[in-house]
Amino acid sequence: TGRSDSLSQPLPIELAAGGPLHVVQREWVEIPRWTELRGFIVDRQLTALSQYFTSEHFPLLFAARDTVAQHARTFVEKQLGPAMPMPHAVVDLAWVPERKTFVVIELNPFGRSSGAALFSWKEDAPTLLGRGPFQCRVSAAEAASRSEAVETARGEAEGRGPRAEG
Repeated sequence: TGRSDSLSQPLPIELAAGGPLHVVQREWVEIPRWTELRGFIVDRQLTALSQYFTSEHFPLLFAARDTVAQHARTFVEKQLGPAMPMPHAVVDLAWVPERKTFVVIELNPFGRSSGAALFSWKEDAPTLLGRGPFQCRVSAAEAASRSEAVETARGEAEGRGPRAEG
């Protein structure tokens, strides 16, 4: 069984200070790991998309990455963005291929308090902030480390192909 790291974190400051508490309970749904993605939204537009589980290679996701990215951009632009209570967020999504749509897993604060997946808040700031072209990063192969997975994804996004060894 999976366990959410958010359940082991301390309550946000606003709750400790007596702020409003909203609890939403939904039916538990098993989500295939390859369909989980992390998106970066600025001004209600998707600026970047990454696979959620960064140390794994998912052949199905790799093969469908362009289609998934296009559908994600449309989903955020037409459905999620207008419905969001804030203009910027990091969103965890699950791709539902048979319906060519997404399920929102959770919205997170935009910024370093939310993980950057295959991106880096420092090195990829222009992309994440929407000051550069949209990027979608997925691991091209099993990576020995996160940095290798990121280099592989960057190289393919820039048209260089997988990083050559040697």
